[in-house]
Amino acid sequence: MLKFTKDRQRWIQWLFEAKRRYGLTILNYVVTSNHIHLLVVDDKDRMTIPKAIQLTAGRIAQEYNQRKKRKGAYWEDRYHATAIETGSHLLRCLVYIDLNMVRAGVVSHP
Repeated sequence: MLKFTKDRQRWIQWLFEAKRRYGLTILNYVVTSNHIHLLVVDDKDRMTIPKAIQLTAGRIAQEYNQRKKRKGAYWEDRYHATAIETGSHLLRCLVYIDLNMVRAGVVSHP
């Protein structure tokens, strides 16, 4: 998926472009070589998150395919969205994302 550092960096750049374009509220995220955790706020429009994901994922796929001179699907699967409640559930999700790379043994501290 995002095994190259430049692809992970570009994913983050496109995420923040989506934030600028669509007013996406980002609470937390981690981008690894094989998955992404993204915690954002739904704005009642119900289209902000899908538009932001479409922009980010689509541009990364285009850039990768152009660079590698390939065509076809880049992402293995669609994104999975789960509604998070406020309070302790939200806090657990924030901590889970913060500790993701610690659990994977990539870093010793978030």
